[in-house]
Amino acid sequence: MEEEGLGAKFWFVLLGTVVLIGIGGLVLLAFMSYAWYAWGLFGALLVVIAPLVVLAMIKDRRDRRLPVG
Repeated sequence: MEEEGLGAKFWFVLLGTVVLIGIGGLVLLAFMSYAWYAWGLFGALLVVIAPLVVLAMIKDRRDRRLPVG
C-alpha cells in the first residue's frame, strides 16, 4: 500500500528548520540589541551593514572572474 502525503520526515525537517531560524533570529536580535546599547544607532547599523558589504564585495570579485556565457 502506497502512502499519500508528505510523510513524517518532511514535517520533522520543516519543524527543525523553523526552530533553527527562530533561534538564529533571537541570537541576531540579542546581538543587535547589545550593539545598539554599546554604540548607538550608527554603531548597530555598522555592525549589520559591514558584513553585508564585505559579502557583496566578495561576490562581485568572484562574478568578475567567472567567464561570461
